[in-house]
Amino acid sequence: MRSAGKQLSLYSRNYAIFPMFYGVNREETPQWSVDLMNAFEIIAENKIREAIENGEFDNLSLKGQPLDLDDGQFVPLHLRLSQRILKNAGFIPPVLQLKKEIAQLSERLSEATDESVRESIKRRLFEKILRHDVLMDQQKSA
Repeated sequence: MRSAGKQLSLYSRNYAIFPMFYGVNREETPQWSVDLMNAFEIIAENKIREAIENGEFDNLSLKGQPLDLDDGQFVPLHLRLSQRILKNAGFIPPVLQLKKEIAQLSERLSEATDESVRESIKRRLFEKILRHDVLMDQQKSA
């Protein structure tokens, strides 16, 4: 892989190929890097499709059972217990609660026909979106 006539270091090569691990948006990466990522995705999809066609997934031990995606493997060890306790108590983080309320208000807005009701919903929706954006900014800066 060459860029502007010079050899890329291992770091810069990985940075260009896997920008998500370095905190960079995919839109900010060079086009050749995006094409390479798309190539990896196509290869992986083809391999999975071939395995399905060959029946390699037919005799899996947990076939037909739901996956346990809530095992907390992506939560740092020192936070797992507290997050599990909060979840079992029915606690929803404020950002998720706001997203839920925004979705509900958006649905009510699309169903509302009376203009005064629509204005009231729009005002509340704007306040929720603003509060959500403020919380997201606070989380990013923390």
